[in-house]
Amino acid sequence: MLQGKLGRDTGPYFEGWYLKQQNSNQTVALIPGVSRRETGEEMAFLQIITSEGAWQVDYPITAFRASRKKFWVQVGENYFTSRGAWIKVEQPGLKIQGKIGYGPFTSLHYDIMGPFGLLPGLECRHGVLSMDHWLEGGLQINGTWYDFSRGRGYLEKDWGSSFPQKYLWSQSNDLPGGNCVMLAVAQVPLGPLAITGCIGVVIYRGRQYRLGTYLGGRAESWNSWGGVVTQGKLRLEAQLLGGEFYPLRAPISGSMEREIRESSACQVAYRFWHGDKLLFSSVSHQAGFEYSELGENHSG
Repeated sequence: MLQGKLGRDTGPYFEGWYLKQQNSNQTVALIPGVSRRETGEEMAFLQIITSEGAWQVDYPITAFRASRKKFWVQVGENYFTSRGAWIKVEQPGLKIQGKIGYGPFTSLHYDIMGPFGLLPGLECRHGVLSMDHWLEGGLQINGTWYDFSRGRGYLEKDWGSSFPQKYLWSQSNDLPGGNCVMLAVAQVPLGPLAITGCIGVVIYRGRQYRLGTYLGGRAESWNSWGGVVTQGKLRLEAQLLGGEFYPLRAPISGSMEREIRESSACQVAYRFWHGDKLLFSSVSHQAGFEYSELGENHSG
């Protein structure tokens, strides 16, 4: 659902949804969103990232609509709902058309932000709508057919004024045994101070494990090659092994002018421990991965 207000409020703001689709060897991430500069100028956009490249298509704010009660977003002729996505883009260098159906979402037991979501003044808030769901249908992108029937999907969102100055994010839902991982570590400004905050979810054998600063979790280490988060007896490790990274645009004070680099389908090794017991050690070949520091570009 739409979190922010458009057309009436002033001040920097952005809101975006990240929809990832993958089959056994292809991945497409779709990022519809809206932004408002400090001057009050508003715009909508759609970003697309595949294993071949990344694109952003800008739209007037009048081309954007979204529900405040459920997940339903329109950007131009593109629609995104809990039942699927309908895509139609045609401009020089980019032609996309198709539809993808979504199965039931694998939702979290409670908000990924926990009590931190109630803190006022956060520059960026995060939500996870589905850790995993089945797909059907596909997309034609610049003449290449992406068949997502029997594929897997993932869906999250962000909103606020800016992405964190420094952050790490990684996600996978193609691990053996149906295991899934989402991990984020960021430098979080709280008034005059700044802390390193972490949030994460592991689904292992159907059980959800939650990690977060608000639960006593801490980032033992994190950099452009991955991170380690510990919380009591739990330990989650994510290590980037390689992949192709492409530029995307991210918000800074509401303006989509910051360049970050992301891979929606790279190789990441995940290890998850409970005490001395290693619950799983797996490599995803279609993991999502980002590491960014404001003013610097990183691609692993």
